[in-house]
Amino acid sequence: MSISTKLIILIALPLAVLIALVIANRVQTTWLERETRLLAEDEIESLATIGRFSRTFGARRISLRDCILSEDPGECAKARDAFEMGKDVLDGLLRGYKKKLIASEEDARYVREIGDLSSQWGAGAEEMLKTLDAGNRQQAAEMLIKDIGPLGSRIQSLADEWTDLNVEVGSRAGAKLLAAMERVKEHGSEVVVAGASAKARELLHMTALDTLWALYNTRKEAMAALT
Repeated sequence: MSISTKLIILIALPLAVLIALVIANRVQTTWLERETRLLAEDEIESLATIGRFSRTFGARRISLRDCILSEDPGECAKARDAFEMGKDVLDGLLRGYKKKLIASEEDARYVREIGDLSSQWGAGAEEMLKTLDAGNRQQAAEMLIKDIGPLGSRIQSLADEWTDLNVEVGSRAGAKLLAAMERVKEHGSEVVVAGASAKARELLHMTALDTLWALYNTRKEAMAALT
């Protein structure tokens, strides 16, 4: 098979996924490029953002609990610092998602609802910490158990549902991409990945695309292998 019938997808991901299609045989390339970008740039980034939100929010919940339960002032202060740092991260993730990643009205609804509940949770947590600072540890613990804890669980549950929504959308995009790949192969072409960063390789592994495409460190290596 000659180089002119090979398809190389060049992926580089410093901060976001960049996909370039290099092919002499132009059959289906425009459609394949669009679907590949949808999967790699939108759906995978969406899942990564939601995953980071869930982890960061979960870490804030743990820090808040540790601060309430610890009788060591030093440990409480350390947990409180971690709790405070997570707020800006969560706000930034939601803003970024809202700005460029919303794919549907249902997707937007999760962003709004999780954002609103997170604000309520944060305000309640601050009140609880003020109660703790006033020396009312028992009352603060009761606030955690009765109000802040259940609200946090609700947010985590919504984040799980939000993840499921994006997995479903990504699965549909992946199915379209695989169908396009089959059409490309029918015309004697081949799909490989060259120049993927460590993050890009991680995302390809998460989506099992690394089992379908050969991975090469550089475009030169890919070209040599396909010759």
